[in-house]
Amino acid sequence: MNLRLRLSMKSLLGMWLAMYLGVASSCGRFDSGAAQTPPDIPCDRSLRCIGRWLCLYKEKHGTFPPSTLIDANGNKTSWRLVLLRSFPEYLSGPQEVAMAAYKSDQPWNSPENIEWSNAHGGQFHSRFFCQTEAYVEEHGARWIDEQFTSYLMVVRQQDGVEAMPLPESAIVVVECTGCAVSWWKPEDICINTILEADSPFGTGRLNSGHPDFVKAVRADGEVINIPKDITKNDLRDLLDGTHKEADSFLSKRKR
Repeated sequence: MNLRLRLSMKSLLGMWLAMYLGVASSCGRFDSGAAQTPPDIPCDRSLRCIGRWLCLYKEKHGTFPPSTLIDANGNKTSWRLVLLRSFPEYLSGPQEVAMAAYKSDQPWNSPENIEWSNAHGGQFHSRFFCQTEAYVEEHGARWIDEQFTSYLMVVRQQDGVEAMPLPESAIVVVECTGCAVSWWKPEDICINTILEADSPFGTGRLNSGHPDFVKAVRADGEVINIPKDITKNDLRDLLDGTHKEADSFLSKRKR
């Protein structure tokens, strides 16, 4: 093996190790009793974890997971479940056993999978749920009991055609508090739903319990804060990854 090839392989190994350690430090193992820490630290940490997993998945498969994975029989699996099943090393032993019990060869809402979610879903819900005090106070225990997610993937596909490769600063996951979508349900938000509404903010669109912003994850794994008073043109540029000052929106929370 020549020197150049050895150096190239060492470089690739180093990149993979750095990304792996980044996930380990940011995510650790799943904590089913997630933090009650105010105000937006748990949300920021969960989104950083999601961002790292998305980047690891892309590194491994060459692309991000689709928002909905559809098998040959038409059964649909959410990207959230796809990520969990792709990285069992970040699950505890019991959680890995629980995740293996999910029936991906059945509809997501089949009787067996509903039974699975009732028995095991609470172990994973905390990673896909914003626990800001305002959110919990506004919606109460129902939103926790029914395991609704706070984070939806931005869907850019139309008529089954894959979207073009995204710029590193393009937004891939957004906060949608109050969307009433169960965390394992294969349902997300179309970019047109955000941009074509009279206001991009509100229930069923960009929404959060944070007073001044909505959090989001970029294609490079970074977490940003989208101001609730942003103009629609600036928001469009942020979503597309073409905003000239994209890094000025980066979350300042410690990793």
